[in-house]
Amino acid sequence: MAPAPPPTGGAAAGRVAPAPRLAPGFAWARAGRGRLALRGRPKLALVPHLGPLGCDRLVTLLSAREGALTIGRAAEAAGLAWTWSPLDNGRAPADRAHHQLARTARELAARLGEGESVLIHCAAGLHRTGMLAYAVLRSLGLSPEGARATIAEARPETAEAMREHHVAWGDELVDGGVVRAAP
Repeated sequence: MAPAPPPTGGAAAGRVAPAPRLAPGFAWARAGRGRLALRGRPKLALVPHLGPLGCDRLVTLLSAREGALTIGRAAEAAGLAWTWSPLDNGRAPADRAHHQLARTARELAARLGEGESVLIHCAAGLHRTGMLAYAVLRSLGLSPEGARATIAEARPETAEAMREHHVAWGDELVDGGVVRAAP
């Protein structure tokens, strides 16, 4: 009788379970020298598989009460860089949240310019995600039309959900000099 083959996966082999299916429409879009993906909140079972799927950095726009810290711990345990910029809703941020999101947009533009693959998410992957993605893409030097086209390539649902105030906030950051195009 032939010996049993070694385990090929699962907890018995000390490996992570097979990757769950990604949400329909999940795709990488070219952004600077890097790649950008957009989606709703990832299930915790998906987070360990993001690295093998090409993700370098997970960006969470959820508040603490929405479970952001749990996702952050999972991202860090999976070896991903994690950026947290909490937004309570899809309205243009004001005051402290505005400045924090502007810093996040600058950081992400730099990371994409260096070639990172960045996945941005909020709860549904629509309003908050689209607003930040638009600001980041505009800061990379894309035109408003180019930024919208890149968002549509990464996730059509996000592009369709974007409203004028999401776009206006991103344009204000870039045109007002708060976020400059990455070199």
